Amino acid sequence: MRSIRHGLLTAAGCAALAALSAPAAIAQPTSASQHTRAVEQPTPAVSPTGRTLADAIVPGVPYHLVETRTGRGVDFAARADEDYTLLADSGDRRGTAVVFTKKGDGYTVTSTRSHRSGYDTWCAVDNGIRLARKSECATVWRLSNWYPGFLLEADGKYPTYPAKGRAWLEGHGVDLPAGREFAYFKAVETS
Repeated sequence: MRSIRHGLLTAAGCAALAALSAPAAIAQPTSASQHTRAVEQPTPAVSPTGRTLADAIVPGVPYHLVETRTGRGVDFAARADEDYTLLADSGDRRGTAVVFTKKGDGYTVTSTRSHRSGYDTWCAVDNGIRLARKSECATVWRLSNWYPGFLLEADGKYPTYPAKGRAWLEGHGVDLPAGREFAYFKAVETS
């Protein structure tokens, strides 16, 4: 009887030690209901150099913005006679490079190519992220570190994409419609 009790106490002690030494769970957006998802507190995403991913952005340097969970880069395509941003059709495509320009507490984002000359600056509109002339619309995007990458945020909205179908980027707040996913990015310098 004494050896059984000793064995149980030893097992309980090991379980308690394992629970104390286990890494904390990482916060990610969770489902508040079947139709929306609420955003929780961010967990810092750290680059291999030890800097947070958002802090690693260097203004003026071209980057491919790659959605971390799908491996798909941000590209553009014509929709309603204008260029809009979307995730590339396959995970092996890095999309079109972008350049960040510091403005206030955030950045403007400019695509390095587009279908229409001069229409290359990211502009958040109700139905997506349109490429516009910088003088017409230059949305200031703030970068927030999240696991597994960083989020772009403008006026309380974050780029999202549909889980199925063509992945057009649209801005949504913390109540994410069913069938859409937050776009978590990593910036990959062009070579």
